[in-house]
Amino acid sequence: MADAIPAEEQAAPSSESPKKGRRKMIVIIAALMVAEGVVLFLAINMLSPKPDPTLAEGMGEEDEDDAKLNQFVEVVLSEVQVSNRKEGRPYVYHFQLSALISAEHKERVEKFIAARQMLINDRVQTVIRAADPKDLNEPSLETIKRQLMFEIRQLMGDEEGMIKEVLIPKLLQSRGSL
Repeated sequence: MADAIPAEEQAAPSSESPKKGRRKMIVIIAALMVAEGVVLFLAINMLSPKPDPTLAEGMGEEDEDDAKLNQFVEVVLSEVQVSNRKEGRPYVYHFQLSALISAEHKERVEKFIAARQMLINDRVQTVIRAADPKDLNEPSLETIKRQLMFEIRQLMGDEEGMIKEVLIPKLLQSRGSL
């Protein structure tokens, strides 16, 4: 009688059991991962200290003063395209110069910029044309910023320290032959 059962029927039950076994294993692993996540979440919540609500009381309008947002203002001084041939080939620099000035001197500085825009552009171009290529490739452009700060302060007669910092938000370099 055992010989009477065809081979196909004997193989069929054995092929279903590995699929059921894999599904059970995947379900068990998923359940263990979910349980582990829940246990970790509960453990972290129980062990970590609660935030101190008194720390949040001082936040608000005072933070703006702390960040000195009202104390200083950014003003665009110049935006020029300058060529530099110090490396032997011409490079064109698309350059924007801004300044961080004290808020109380904003009107005075804006009047000066409007009255002397071409003179400011000329001084900026002079500094960039005379600059060494390694200074123009510095990550922070500190050398160029120092030179420009000196020139702008000299033009404005800035003895009071109106300009806190010179900013270069845009400096794009391209070959002059392009």
